[in-house]
Amino acid sequence: MSFNIKKLAMLTMPTMVMFAVAACGGSSSSSSPSPSPSSNFDPAAPSKVETSSGGAVSPGGLSAPTTELPAKSGKLIVQVMDERLGSKGAPAKASGAVVNPQDYSVHRWAGDCPADIGTSADWNDQSLTPVAQNEYGLVFEFDVSDTTVDGCSGFILRDKDLNKVYDGDQKLEWTADDHEISIATNKDVSRASREEAFNDMYATSDFDTSDASAHWVSEDIIAWKNGGDLHVRIQYNPDGIIEPADGQLNGEFVNLEKTTLPEDIIKQNYNLKDYQAYKIPTGVTLDIKKVLKGEALVVGLDDNNKVKKAARIQTAMVIDALYADKALKVEDLGTTIGSDGVTFKLWAPTAQNVKIHIWPD
Repeated sequence: MSFNIKKLAMLTMPTMVMFAVAACGGSSSSSSPSPSPSSNFDPAAPSKVETSSGGAVSPGGLSAPTTELPAKSGKLIVQVMDERLGSKGAPAKASGAVVNPQDYSVHRWAGDCPADIGTSADWNDQSLTPVAQNEYGLVFEFDVSDTTVDGCSGFILRDKDLNKVYDGDQKLEWTADDHEISIATNKDVSRASREEAFNDMYATSDFDTSDASAHWVSEDIIAWKNGGDLHVRIQYNPDGIIEPADGQLNGEFVNLEKTTLPEDIIKQNYNLKDYQAYKIPTGVTLDIKKVLKGEALVVGLDDNNKVKKAARIQTAMVIDALYADKALKVEDLGTTIGSDGVTFKLWAPTAQNVKIHIWPD
């Protein structure tokens, strides 16, 4: 069961429940960050990245498949793309052991589309196991409620101990005329072809987000130590993750301007004293609350708009600036048991929804 929330959610159920909060990975609002006189930087152009998707090779030496799995009437065919689950074994393991496909199962639930593949009985339901294993991974088949319309479904792949293979929830999407799809174990949404899912899994690029050195310190200032002389912008996707697509980063962006880190910020966070501060330019409107509901990065571009550096943004300080005062006024956060059921009230300002998981007593 899913309930949309904004700042505070009050949920009342007639039984004991547990809950989990889900925080949900372009166009531009551009302002030039004062490039050098000889710069070819285009403040309105997208953030460019180079990928090797055309010749992607897996760690085990596989190339992208060029054919799709055979269709079956009334069925949705799903290739889970991850060679570690495939028939040749896991190249990352010294033993090269091949996994038992029957150790894996799918938890599924109906989406908000005209067609779906049904809903699992509960989390312990392990009846949906692979129908095949190939060198690229596992293959599942599902009955489709209506094959004449587009469909979607929630999808979680679990191991034999019911641990998720992918940290988040995934989504399967298909069309009325294409019931053979594929999903990589590192992506949120399925692809129409196995080749696309393979490139999702194994294409390389020089877009690296392992750095988490940026800090959003106030509503209009971000501190980052690695921008140097690059053109810095905030790249964001309110609806999901940021990733390369067709040679550029998806989502939206706002170009930032260099500024001085305020003294009060330095006093409170002395570890940031040597960081460069960047501000959202005057006159540029950025819906920060919307940005915080998805993924946001700072990226540094060269004069040709190519991403040279990127960093994830730590948002604790800006979240406090936006929401902390109101949260302090709420005295009954947590769980309250009353005569009419159990009430949960939580402070989750960047959550897009809250999920209630119900188990028998």
